[in-house]
Amino acid sequence: MNNNKTKKIILFIVEGVTDKNSLGLVLSRLVNSGEVRFEVTNGDVTTQNRTDCASIVSKVVNNFLKRSRFMRSDIMRIVQIIDTDGAFIPDDNIIEMEDVGTHYGMNTIQTSYYDETIARVHSKRNTVGQLCKLNKIGNIPYSIYYFSRNLEHVLHDIEGDISSKRKVYLAEQFQDEYYDEPELFIKLLESQAIKVEGGYNKSWDYIFTGSNSLKRCSNFYLFFKSKGI
Repeated sequence: MNNNKTKKIILFIVEGVTDKNSLGLVLSRLVNSGEVRFEVTNGDVTTQNRTDCASIVSKVVNNFLKRSRFMRSDIMRIVQIIDTDGAFIPDDNIIEMEDVGTHYGMNTIQTSYYDETIARVHSKRNTVGQLCKLNKIGNIPYSIYYFSRNLEHVLHDIEGDISSKRKVYLAEQFQDEYYDEPELFIKLLESQAIKVEGGYNKSWDYIFTGSNSLKRCSNFYLFFKSKGI
């Protein structure tokens, strides 16, 4: 990676530190057009109930700039990576059940916290539905990609809940497996088990359809097909 301080950066926005740890080294090997930098939101910012959803991302970018040596003009591109968490399924597929906590199935979410779950998924649907239609935040090129249901589901084919300790182990395992051959990461994303066919817009149509946001899939391979990577 070029350490020239005048080189532009690509800012990746992710939900958790293990997302950064999983993807950081691999992306730094694959991206040539700019320095790879991450901003970890420590939670799902897409569940915030806002009318101006672009302002959610702008706030994250501002937080990054406050703590870094970079200026806004240094950012050549903003790339947001989210988990779907099954949030785009129909309301009828969210089933209230006692004593289950929250359980994600192939087609349904079973939850003991029905009202809270409905409120969360509605906010996420609204926010992500707006963000995936944007191509700039301010004057900076912007795109958003998903791992469904989450990063561990896509990268490791693990469906259930995972402890923080286990996530750290999986992130380290992923680094070790793909660092020397980062192109294998792209091959994984383009595999039949994960790839969502079609272009960027179609990939979002897909994930908002039926129970697809509970299935193992991702549109992140499209990032590597975009210009200037």
